[in-house]
Amino acid sequence: MTTTDRDARGTTSHGNHLRRYRSGAGTTRSPFFVSISKPTQAGGVKRVVHGSGNVPGFTYNIAGRVVGRAALPANRSSWWTRFGKRSFDFCFASIALILLAPVLLLIAALVKYSSPGPVFFRQMRHGRDCQLFSIYKFRTMVVSDSAGGIVNQTKEQDDRVFRIGAFLRRTSLDELPQLLNVLNGDMSIVGPRPHAPLTAIGDTFFETLATSDPYRSRYDVRPGITGLAQVSGCRGAMWSRETAIKRLENDVRYVAQQNLLLDVKIIVQTFVKEFLTGKAH
Repeated sequence: MTTTDRDARGTTSHGNHLRRYRSGAGTTRSPFFVSISKPTQAGGVKRVVHGSGNVPGFTYNIAGRVVGRAALPANRSSWWTRFGKRSFDFCFASIALILLAPVLLLIAALVKYSSPGPVFFRQMRHGRDCQLFSIYKFRTMVVSDSAGGIVNQTKEQDDRVFRIGAFLRRTSLDELPQLLNVLNGDMSIVGPRPHAPLTAIGDTFFETLATSDPYRSRYDVRPGITGLAQVSGCRGAMWSRETAIKRLENDVRYVAQQNLLLDVKIIVQTFVKEFLTGKAH
């Protein structure tokens, strides 16, 4: 991803941390088929960084990596949120990976042939309880060596996207490797979409908005491959505070209303609106 220039004092530590961890370097991955990903414990924090550039509400370790946020409200007492949703996710992802295996292999070959670089794109994202995890996608952009930490969002007709990558983005096929994240317990099929650390929204960061009241409940659940916000017209880049707030409101509404029927409805709408129409970017 390319970066923008910001105050060097405010971004140096974040830039270093993102260059190390955006691709998943230095992280320990649990094996696939593990249903629960344990949040980072407070005891693992070496040092709390209070210098300029840290996003309010987050705790950073000695490497400048976001490791968590205290006192998150949780509502995980219902049968669906405790057992049903995870069982549904695991079964859905397992079946989808088996059925889509030929398609995944074909896409991998096309990506490798179309542009120099790896088949998969890995980036650190905030998950449940603000825990960082490495998300998987098919690579759709040319490989670049970022020099800083601010994440520029992808826009329409982005010159970083190569031809096959553009098709994958329009049809959302680049998201299919996240089924592996679902099996590993980092993600759900349906939930709030995870965002990269230091995603810039105008003159602020997405984390700053998302961890403020009343939106912080979006971190009470696993992030999703798709979500209520995406099928409600909030897919794509967030260019203003207003667009980000609209997405967060839908995320909070999903967390409060989540159930099996709602998940199935969102999955069907995603298939119709994105995979069939090809209007994503």
